[in-house]
Amino acid sequence: MTKEEIKSMLYSLHHSTFRNEQQIKNSQQCGCFHCGSLFSPEEVTNWCDCDGRGDRTGLCPNCGIDSVIGDDCGIVITPSFLKIMNLQFFGGGIDNVEIHVTGPNDEA
Repeated sequence: MTKEEIKSMLYSLHHSTFRNEQQIKNSQQCGCFHCGSLFSPEEVTNWCDCDGRGDRTGLCPNCGIDSVIGDDCGIVITPSFLKIMNLQFFGGGIDNVEIHVTGPNDEA
């Protein structure tokens, strides 16, 4: 994948952290790309966007930030993935770092 394709994927995944109640509840593993913690969906008990206009947005049970993503989005939630998301959305971005994206059929 090119850097632009990776960034496009990250932005798409970032969008899935808004009004993501069903994604969280349908996931096996969740993580927060603000603090980097991994947790089960049942640990998400605080929500924002509780205006009745759609799903609520999950808040991290560890840091309280709305940067929770669940594996129901189609990505395996790993510490490395959370670090890349953190770099793109809370750090300086991924433009000046080397990133390798592998899929299930790629060799490590």
